[in-house]
Amino acid sequence: MRSFRFAAALALCSVVTLLAPARFCAADAAGDVARILSDLSGKQGDAYWDSVRALTALGKDAVPAVEEAARTRPEAAVKIACANALFLNGRRTDGVSLLMDQIEEGVGADRQRAADLLSTLVEGRSEYGNPDELGERLQKVMDDTTDAALMISCSKALFRMTGDTRAVSELKDLLETSSDSARIGSAIALAELDNFDDPRAMAVLESLKDAPTPRGMLVASLLTKKRLSDKIARGLLGASKTKYDFKPLEEIFRLVETRHVDGQKYPAEKLLEAACKGVGSALDPFSEYLTEADKRKLLESIQGKYGGIGAYVHLDEDKWLVIDRPIYSGPAYKAGLRSGDKVTQVEGEFTRGKTLDELVGKLKGVPGTNVKIKVFRRGWKEERAFELTRAEVVIDTARSERLPGDVGYLQITSFGGDTAEKAGEHLKALQAAGVRALIIDLRGNPGGFLNAAVDIVDLFLESGKVVVSTKGRGGILVEKLETKDDDAVDLPIMCLVNRGSASASEIFSGAMQDHKRAIVIGEQSFGKGSVQHLVELTSTDRKTCLRLTVQKYFLPSGRSIHREERDSEKGGVDPDIVVKPEQRDLWRDNELTKIEDAGHTDKYLGEYFAANKTKLAAAAEDDHLSPEAYPGFDAFYAGLKTRLEKDDVRMLLRASVRRQVADERGREYLVDLQQDVQLQRAIVEAMKSASQDIAAVAEYRPFAHKFDAAGNGKDEANPLPK
Repeated sequence: MRSFRFAAALALCSVVTLLAPARFCAADAAGDVARILSDLSGKQGDAYWDSVRALTALGKDAVPAVEEAARTRPEAAVKIACANALFLNGRRTDGVSLLMDQIEEGVGADRQRAADLLSTLVEGRSEYGNPDELGERLQKVMDDTTDAALMISCSKALFRMTGDTRAVSELKDLLETSSDSARIGSAIALAELDNFDDPRAMAVLESLKDAPTPRGMLVASLLTKKRLSDKIARGLLGASKTKYDFKPLEEIFRLVETRHVDGQKYPAEKLLEAACKGVGSALDPFSEYLTEADKRKLLESIQGKYGGIGAYVHLDEDKWLVIDRPIYSGPAYKAGLRSGDKVTQVEGEFTRGKTLDELVGKLKGVPGTNVKIKVFRRGWKEERAFELTRAEVVIDTARSERLPGDVGYLQITSFGGDTAEKAGEHLKALQAAGVRALIIDLRGNPGGFLNAAVDIVDLFLESGKVVVSTKGRGGILVEKLETKDDDAVDLPIMCLVNRGSASASEIFSGAMQDHKRAIVIGEQSFGKGSVQHLVELTSTDRKTCLRLTVQKYFLPSGRSIHREERDSEKGGVDPDIVVKPEQRDLWRDNELTKIEDAGHTDKYLGEYFAANKTKLAAAAEDDHLSPEAYPGFDAFYAGLKTRLEKDDVRMLLRASVRRQVADERGREYLVDLQQDVQLQRAIVEAMKSASQDIAAVAEYRPFAHKFDAAGNGKDEANPLPK
């Protein structure tokens, strides 16, 4: 779904990989692929890897022929060579998938060769699939094999993918084996992973370092690297003659320990963590030090899955844990929990007084394990006990709906590992349903995986179109990502963005705008146009990491979306049509919050919902801006004794009804045609671009001419290409 234009050379241990710029046309490359692969299976050692290098050097023009060979040729040697070529020519996921197949299903030396190559390729790289899932598959191979060499290679790959310390433990266990080759292999592998803390491994390495063999030279280089690292560390943390003087920090630690009134509450580990966070936050708005818990949360948010009860929660004004909305596929909803339920206890401890992070940490856990909670709901005389079985809760990052008038709506909440695939499935379903225009909603989307955004752009543009470029220090071009597929969807597209649309969202909307493939509607986006790498810290066994800004993004037109200053007007994606959400006075919002927190809307639902489900479900969709849509509204309003107008209370009541209806049907509302002014404008433009009469659609008549007069959203958009 994407193409990469860069050159890289990597030489590590027994595997050498090389990618050179493409120099051949596709036809020539196909012939060269066939020639290189013709006798590959009979080659061994350096001769084999020379051929692998030559295949990879054919570049992206050869990728189709390499894919065909990987699909049709049964020889393991061919599939491994193709995996290397695909990975280093931009098809990382495909390359890793081929290697995993060989590791799991291959035999003998082929499994070893595939595992060695996988370990080399994934080091320092990302976006080749879900590391956790791949790690689980590798762990299964390790559990099932008695081949020490295979276990060593898989351990290295596992650690480089996930930082899982089980891999290190497996290697250290092999140091006790009676097999010399296993002990030597595990000691070298630990050194390659920068782990020199086991004296047994160090003894093995010291015995090998002077041997006049390739293995001896490798061990010598690893030990030299260790000595240099140790010397640097001693210099940084020691004498003040070095570039860095940490004596002030050490003095602060001592003062806290000896003189702070509550110094015992702040152990050195906590102070060091705070210092690391301070360094990260001092760099730029997006660099930061991530603790083990921070790292886990970040990966969960990107991958869109976790083990837990499946519910969005918050702390109310009295500091009790309240369910905003259950995830309708999750354990909480299936057990009967609903929006507004108050969780009073988790595992016998009251939730009141705890932080949200503490409580969420208790509710999350390994899928299949149980958690006991107590819940109180308005109308119940007392709280009730629930025992929920945690499950892997998958949060859909791409969702769709067919709107009236044959308008398709695709919402992308973040760019996760499977978002592009899911978005493609939704798009096919919408096309099959006969939509004539498409609205892509990226509002509040914080970003995620860059390649997911590129792959979705690829659905709408023909091949060879630049999506984004990244530049490093001094403006040096690091990478340029282009579309690959020619099979582009031919629909008018409206793209919704707001201040919460950031990073990959801005790359998607900005690229579509630059290529005049979409009309961007809404508000100026956030302005995060920088690249962060998660650098796992070896000093903490890769449990923590530094999220470090290393590059900046540039859109196809060459413009940067990066906002250098938070309040700067420069940066982000400027919409073609500016539409700001409707604003209410702060005092009105405060009054509405008081009414809701006092339980008045819950009481109304308890009295009227069961007997008026059909009528209230209709009001949830469209109440025609009339309080009469709600049975007993006048008495409800009078009982509030509020200075709010009836229309303010009507909107509050409608929001509560919509949550209740969503809980009843087990499906949330994706759109609000009645209240969402930005969506309304997108629908107007979609109908116009599809040459449809908006006034002919009953649901759209209330806002069909809302934007005709000058005012909010009057800016004219660049016309879409016909």
